[in-house]
Amino acid sequence: MKKLISTFVVAFLFVITSTAQYDVEVNLVSPASGASATGVAGFSISYQITNNGPNAIPQGDTLVVAVFHSDNNYSLAGTEGGVTLIPLPAAFASGTTINSATIGANATVDLSSVNGEVCMFATVGVANATSLTGDPNDTDMANNADCFMSVPASALLTELEGSNAIAFPNPATDILNVLVDGEEVVSVSIISVDGKVISSVDDSVAQVTELTAGVYFYEARTSSGAVIRNTFVKN
Repeated sequence: MKKLISTFVVAFLFVITSTAQYDVEVNLVSPASGASATGVAGFSISYQITNNGPNAIPQGDTLVVAVFHSDNNYSLAGTEGGVTLIPLPAAFASGTTINSATIGANATVDLSSVNGEVCMFATVGVANATSLTGDPNDTDMANNADCFMSVPASALLTELEGSNAIAFPNPATDILNVLVDGEEVVSVSIISVDGKVISSVDDSVAQVTELTAGVYFYEARTSSGAVIRNTFVKN
């Protein structure tokens, strides 16, 4: 993560408008810090920004936020090579936390081809379009980013060589059966498109009644240790 932060920090230049001393800290909410998530188009990221102080960040200063990985960075709306500027309508007091959803700053980016670490970054300042240095008023730039791992959905679609796997009914309403030709299915996990394991059973039949309608992954494990991942639709 530190390597990514260093790469990103030298990529842009901020003109700092405040002389207050503070410590901006970013913590992921969804996906969780360090989690492995399925990278898809329209991937949503929610997070929190905390001011650890000692001073408040004055009203009128600007939060600068971006999503980045080793190849590119994005604004909250998914624009490549961009950042998003959020003027503070009130002072950001020491010891307080801002939720991205509360200020309408959840990120939505296309991670369908991103395989690797993805980080949410925030600092204070006014972005120049070409370069970035660290915020001299931030006492600890090391915690200005929080990261997770993105694995493209295409990389999760694996096949068991010499066997056929089928999940039915698909779309599913109450149960999902998973069969693998020539193998005993010993467990099935249901996974959301952002990589969260919703449920797991030591069986070949998973209950999906309580799921909301949409697309999910199932992950089936066989007695030989093979893993099959694919998608299904919940009605």
